[in-house]
Amino acid sequence: MRIISGKYKNHNILSPNSSTTHPMGERERLAIFNILYSHFGKNSLTSMSALDLYAGTGALGLEALSRGASSCTFVENSHKVAWVLKQNLSRVDEPTKVIMQDVSAFIRHAQATNAKYNLIFLDPPYSAYSDTLVTEALTLLAPNGALVVSSPVEPSQDGKLVSRQFARCVISVFVV
Repeated sequence: MRIISGKYKNHNILSPNSSTTHPMGERERLAIFNILYSHFGKNSLTSMSALDLYAGTGALGLEALSRGASSCTFVENSHKVAWVLKQNLSRVDEPTKVIMQDVSAFIRHAQATNAKYNLIFLDPPYSAYSDTLVTEALTLLAPNGALVVSSPVEPSQDGKLVSRQFARCVISVFVV
């Protein structure tokens, strides 16, 4: 697996030998960033702070950083997976933060401190997916921001810019 575009194009992304992660493929990541560019413009990521929930390998946040996001916070609660994530982040010179915490607990804390992000990636294990999780993540979105959701089914919330079906998932992009 590799970063597909931007300043870190073709940098390899390590992946843990684990059944709990499902790293997003290049085709899906390319579609996500094409959707974002078509909505926000080609240089739109340069001032965005990103949040990668259920970060796993960090592929989505790394892709955003490679394409110009100003910073990225990665939330992962598996120590084994976070070790691989930190190895991937050590290969880029960008402002990053790794938070070892359950995503629901992180969201509650972020809501309490009124934290906001311009670009949020939500790619949970499909067994943990729920529409409630999408609703909670939307509360962390800054005005003019985007929430990208990878899920086994299309989320039922209003406000979707677009949803695209892929072989293993549905990618939905919400904007506020």
